[in-house]
Amino acid sequence: MTNNNRRGFLRHAAVLGALPVVAADAATATATQKIKQDYVMLVWLAHSMFHPASKGRPADEAFIADIMAKCANHGFTTVYIQPRYVGKAVYHSKVVAAFDSMYTAEGPTLTEALRRFDPYDVAVREAKRCGLKVMAQISIFDLWFPGLEDRFYEKNPQYLMVDRKGQRLYYQGVPCYAEKGAQDYCLAEIRELLERGAEGIAFEMDSHQMGWWPPGFGSPEADSFGFNPPWSKNFSGVMA
Repeated sequence: MTNNNRRGFLRHAAVLGALPVVAADAATATATQKIKQDYVMLVWLAHSMFHPASKGRPADEAFIADIMAKCANHGFTTVYIQPRYVGKAVYHSKVVAAFDSMYTAEGPTLTEALRRFDPYDVAVREAKRCGLKVMAQISIFDLWFPGLEDRFYEKNPQYLMVDRKGQRLYYQGVPCYAEKGAQDYCLAEIRELLERGAEGIAFEMDSHQMGWWPPGFGSPEADSFGFNPPWSKNFSGVMA
């Protein structure tokens, strides 16, 4: 997106308020004042699988265990685990298509690691063994990049943000969460991550699509996308 239409992007992102909240338990969803400060660490599993000490070899379970032990030793209390590499899962998901390949030399390394073990399950297990709270972090608007496309939205582009002119142009990687299909897909991923040990879910708003304009869509125009049927049917004149 261009700088001029980021305002519109954030306006439509507000539809997330309608998305049902799923938590592992009521206590997780209740905000309470804490005397002790929480210190958090984001663990991006995809990049954790590539480390200088590996010398090109896939990371193993011991390496992830070492990451969690270091987090605990340095005083962190919570780890946020990001189980996707843009649009692909870096764990054995039944909901999100698994990472299979990429256009860089890193691809085979991660693919080989996924054949041998489940990085997310190991990360959750080792984090809890070290006394760390586990949150799963989902990037809800970062679902497309060459070689890392989310397969669900490739097959169902109608759930992506659609253009205001009704030409059925879809903004790659940016779902419209007013769409029931997008809600159901997101909630299925959330439930899977909670069932596999996360104590809560964090939504990450960053995206490769910020500052990007889809090829073949003509000149960038402000507020061009996000006019999906659930929106346009409820607001008169929205397509004008």
